[in-house]
Amino acid sequence: MRLTRIKPQDACEELRERGFAFLVEPRDYPWCRPAYLRDPDGRLVELSEMR
Repeated sequence: MRLTRIKPQDACEELRERGFAFLVEPRDYPWCRPAYLRDPDGRLVELSEMR
């Protein structure tokens, strides 16, 4: 799923409030800013802000 109309920081804060556990906090790379987390059912989710 691609989210294009929400600020990535806002998305991370909201997901934490909803019970998602971040495995890797957002990290800055020249090409993107990825984060990895598990949803409440344990599925792995990747969020990435492209640059």
